[in-house]
Amino acid sequence: MSKEETYSRRVGFIGFFAVFFLIAVFVMGIAITYLGYSITSTQMNSNTNANTISISGSATNTVMPDTATIYFTVSSNSSDYNSAVSSTNSITNELVSKIKSKNPSLSDGAHSEIKIETTSYSVTPTYKYYTIVKSSNSSKNSGVMIPYPEQNSKLVGYKAIEVFKLTINVEKDNKNITDPKLLSSASQGYVDIITSKSGVIINSINFKLSNSLLKSIKENLLSQAAANAKQKAQTIAESLGEKISKVKSINSNDLSYYPYPTPVYSSLKTESSSSLGSVISPTSQDISLSLSAEFYVN
Repeated sequence: MSKEETYSRRVGFIGFFAVFFLIAVFVMGIAITYLGYSITSTQMNSNTNANTISISGSATNTVMPDTATIYFTVSSNSSDYNSAVSSTNSITNELVSKIKSKNPSLSDGAHSEIKIETTSYSVTPTYKYYTIVKSSNSSKNSGVMIPYPEQNSKLVGYKAIEVFKLTINVEKDNKNITDPKLLSSASQGYVDIITSKSGVIINSINFKLSNSLLKSIKENLLSQAAANAKQKAQTIAESLGEKISKVKSINSNDLSYYPYPTPVYSSLKTESSSSLGSVISPTSQDISLSLSAEFYVN
């Protein structure tokens, strides 16, 4: 074998191993890279996906309102602006004084506490509208009213209107109490006083919960709903052979009412009356609260 052939074989052998080495290094690099990515990915998942249980909790209490609100309107008509105002003021002064001085009698040593305030006051002009008479051959109405006071109308006077809000609570031993019979009795008593004066309209009567009672109820419902959520989480965790450790997060919703408190509308009162003709009584309400909570699991 010549020197040239021997040299050529050596170069070919070395080249073959060089190519094989490069291919092996490339394959190992891919494997190492893939393995390293897999390990890193697994570690990240174990850190970010900590074991938790997400659950909701709820609670409901049935309560009676402790506050009555009566809206009523005093109004007077007169051909003169000042006379309308003076007449309405005279009625309101007498009526408000009577409301403040008379406390409807209640049993069991209780008494009513009131707050009276004006919610709106207005003096508006009143007009007499003229009618456009249609021709006798019309098959429709004989006339129509012009709605705009600037046209075909005459100013005939003024109407002074004042709207009041009367808030009633029942107290015993210097504390508000929730007693539907006593609250009903107090409300009826003040309605009788209000409707004893002519020119007065009872707009609505509403029974609701005072802010202090709502605060107390909300705190109680939060405690009950949180305990409900924790109990659910414990039950789920124990069924899986786990235990809950601590709270990760908790979010509370607003209170919900059923039925939602709505006004009790009375009949129109334009003449003296001693009663609305029916018993005014508050009704119970179901007040609910729900929350969502997330617990860590060991």
